[in-house]
Amino acid sequence: MPTRSLNAWLDHFIPAALHIPPKEWLRAGLGAVLGLLLAG
Repeated sequence: MPTRSLNAWLDHFIPAALHIPPKEWLRAGLGAVLGLLLAG
């Protein structure tokens, strides 16, 4: 992935991410991992 695209992606998602409480981050992370394990 080009650095320019990566930076644009980060610029888009980081501000929104900062408004998400840590517990929601943890829940989302666990959900993603479990989803990948179940899908795999």
